[in-house]
Amino acid sequence: MQLPTLNIGKLHAKLPFVQGGMAIRLSLSKLAGAVAREGGIGLIAATALPLDELRREIRAARKLAPEGIIGINIMVAASSFAETVKTAIEEKIDLVVAGAGFSRDVFDWCKEAATEFVPIVSSAKLARIAERLGASAVIVEGAEAGGHLGTSRSVKDIVPEVLAAVKIPVIGAGAIVNGYDVAAMLRLGAAGVQIGSRFAASTESAASDVMKEAYVRASKPEDIIIIQSTVGLPAQAIRTPFSEAILQDTVPRPTVCTNCLKHCTRRFCLSQALIRAQQGDGETGLIFAGSNMLRIPSILPVKDIVAKMVTEAQAVRSYLPWRELLPQVPRWTGKLRSMPIRQIAVERVALTWEDTCSALADTRAELADKRAEIREKRRGLVAKRAAVWKRVHARIGAWKQAMVKGEEPLGTIG
Repeated sequence: MQLPTLNIGKLHAKLPFVQGGMAIRLSLSKLAGAVAREGGIGLIAATALPLDELRREIRAARKLAPEGIIGINIMVAASSFAETVKTAIEEKIDLVVAGAGFSRDVFDWCKEAATEFVPIVSSAKLARIAERLGASAVIVEGAEAGGHLGTSRSVKDIVPEVLAAVKIPVIGAGAIVNGYDVAAMLRLGAAGVQIGSRFAASTESAASDVMKEAYVRASKPEDIIIIQSTVGLPAQAIRTPFSEAILQDTVPRPTVCTNCLKHCTRRFCLSQALIRAQQGDGETGLIFAGSNMLRIPSILPVKDIVAKMVTEAQAVRSYLPWRELLPQVPRWTGKLRSMPIRQIAVERVALTWEDTCSALADTRAELADKRAEIREKRRGLVAKRAAVWKRVHARIGAWKQAMVKGEEPLGTIG
């Protein structure tokens, strides 16, 4: 079964993939163009980009993917929010994605220019407001996402609520790193997925080699932490000396401020910390990442990442319509070979790789318990048989002794 197209207003993406707009300077023309060329939606991270550079990046992405869909992602909290959005609209950008805040004005700007606008939300209430104001779709981010977080709830819990509240397309974001995650989100009813961290760890990402190595090196849950950002929101990042200092509130205060944010606590300079990481400073740089960054083993080209995701997602989705045809009780003929991973996954409604592995582990545990139970029954039967034969041998011995003594044997041997 083919993956569905993603329809956002007048835009029709071949694949239901939206590349996350990761600032600062991670998602530029090279990454956005590569994703758009493969059939997804590529986003340029416009936050903190000078307007002239933004124009160049949009034009460069267009050259890489003339037929693709190119958009921008920007933080509403950025002080240059209005100028950046209007500049992108002048460059005939296909869509605008905005998060880290909520702006009513941007709906009017995009409506006047016939540009699709997609806000990032974290609740059904905000999604309803966005739909009423004219949003073309909404991106629902959960606590698994990298960067600024608007909620502590899982995206899997929020998406069904948003789907029940709005009629526009709903795009799930957070914890999407492979095709199994894509299939799980589509199974919930989402029209598409936004993928950030996996594309941040790609060849086309503008991240430095030091930053990409940090992505791959993060392999334990404690490597991902939640910090308090200067925009007033919690944010998810990789544990580094700088993020540790933020947690302990020992990071030095900035001496110079460019007023890049509308409201800033000034505990540290967020934009400079992100720029330092992007340029290769692993000690004083801040690296945003999603919770599922732990499952990204290597840096790959966008083309390979997309192809692998499509293959994995199609492999899962292809057998869903056959669920009703599966036997209620597994047929054990041929041992475990008659129960492929797919069947186990469907029987347990396990659509992610972790759930599938968990289902297999549970099945193995059940088989081990059954084998132990059979062994215990066999031991019981052996013991009973031994007891019976012991009684038989005792009766035979008594019968023989009676015969030797010339006495009349009592009863039968049995």
